[in-house]
Amino acid sequence: MIEQYRRMIVIGSFLLVALVAYFFPFEQYSYIITIVGSIIASLGVYFFPTLIGLRKKNALAIFILNIFLRWTLIGWVVALVWAVTVDD
Repeated sequence: MIEQYRRMIVIGSFLLVALVAYFFPFEQYSYIITIVGSIIASLGVYFFPTLIGLRKKNALAIFILNIFLRWTLIGWVVALVWAVTVDD
């Protein structure tokens, strides 16, 4: 089920970028494409520990830690370390 959400997010991101690129000419509205690309990249960095830890048994806990303590940067690092550690 998590894999389906992950696929939907990736496909949705590509569709959003394609729609923006189609409807807004690059030379006139390049700042909008830059903003949308920056938002997508920021979300990728923001949820990086969650994406790494999707296959762990504590994936939901990593996601919650990432959501609520990411802004401290320490919480993001803790979530990242937790995501890359091996399950017992």
